[in-house]
Order: sequence, then structure tokens, then C-alpha cells
Amino acid sequence: MATNTPNFIVLTEEDYARLIDRIQQTIVDAIPSSQSASPLLVNSAEMARLLSISEQHLDKMRRKGCIPSTTVGRSRRYSPQQVVEALR
Repeated sequence: MATNTPNFIVLTEEDYARLIDRIQQTIVDAIPSSQSASPLLVNSAEMARLLSISEQHLDKMRRKGCIPSTTVGRSRRYSPQQVVEALR
């Protein structure tokens, strides 16, 4: 009689860091490289859509200093080209 024991994977801090790097690289690779037709600045919703992440995750990355942004009036804006460069 076979027992159903769960399989666990233990990640070291180095494994976790490599996983995060691979996820970020996948995001960067998914963004079209022809940025010439894209607008210079986009709002949070559009930047999150371009990166295929939530607006909350985008805001977390901005607060950690991973990606640049600017304020225009009272609105936060992102340069897709600068964000891609920062993620690379």
C-alpha cells in the first residue's frame, strides 16, 4: 500500500535570489523591444499591464527602488524604456 507523502522543495537564499532574477528576466524578455511606438510616459495601470504584474507589485518595486518613476502633478508616471533598462 503506497502512502501519499507530500513532496517539499527547500530553497536556499541563493536559490530564491536566482528564482527572482529569472522571473525578472522573463518579464523583461516579454516586453516588446521596439519601444519607438510606445508613449514616453505611462500610468501605473498601463505599466503594470506591460509588465504583466499587478499594480500593487509595481508599487512595491518602485518603493524598493527597483524601478524609476516620476510624478506629474499628483499622478505617478513610468517611462517603459527606463523601467526595462532598470530591470535588466
